[in-house]
Amino acid sequence: QDLRFLRLNKIGQSYFGKPLEEVVGKNDFDFFPEEEAAFFIAKDQEVINSGKMLDIPEETIDSPFGSRILHTTKVPIMGSDGKAKYLLGISNDITQQKAIEEKLHQSELALQETLKIQQDLHNVGLQLADIQDADELYKQVVLQARDKLGFDRIGLYLLNIDTGVMTGTYGVAPNGTLRNEQA
Repeated sequence: QDLRFLRLNKIGQSYFGKPLEEVVGKNDFDFFPEEEAAFFIAKDQEVINSGKMLDIPEETIDSPFGSRILHTTKVPIMGSDGKAKYLLGISNDITQQKAIEEKLHQSELALQETLKIQQDLHNVGLQLADIQDADELYKQVVLQARDKLGFDRIGLYLLNIDTGVMTGTYGVAPNGTLRNEQA
């Protein structure tokens, strides 16, 4: 019941960063910070006391390879008296899988934001398409960019290709109001 390691495969040894002979006979407190070790021991005791398998989808450990995320299953091995005599722990390193899942999640968020912007641009384009007056079009481009696309500051300038001169139309002032920039 003192929960000492009796056997450990080579991968398990690598997570401790020690050969088998330096692991056997020791417990979690010999290898992990107190809080982590107490968590592991509590879960082990839970399995021993209940006599039932326990699945831990994610637990983080500090190893010689840095912080790792493990999916662990703890199984009681019963003695002839029907009580848990041993505890078998099976851990799968899911660190890379979790990193890929996080990247996928971030990509999905970026895609959703891109699709929203695309829809907003489409809607703005529809609203601007019917405007016949150039001055009103310039105003509405600036206002739509501020109101529908979320631009804090925007200015719309026209470039004369022949002369290379830029002429202002409208913009959004620092206080958020529409500003006539025709000089």
